Amino acid sequence: MKHEADITGGEYVSIVYEKGGKLYRVRAAGAVLAIGSWVAKHVVVGLQPEQRAALDRFLYRPTLIVNVALRNWRF
Repeated sequence: MKHEADITGGEYVSIVYEKGGKLYRVRAAGAVLAIGSWVAKHVVVGLQPEQRAALDRFLYRPTLIVNVALRNWRF
């Protein structure tokens, strides 16, 4: 993902993705990355050094949350 113009004022973002072994490109007025910062800093083109450093400061831990419901479970 990258801004089409200057990163501080680009009107559009350009997004390239892969589906079925073929690359596609779309333009959008905005985009939301619902991913961890440790991934975002590798997929966003044109990050300023200050932005990249800020992404490095986020703490994260792998977490697994499991909800289990058994038949006839009594609360």
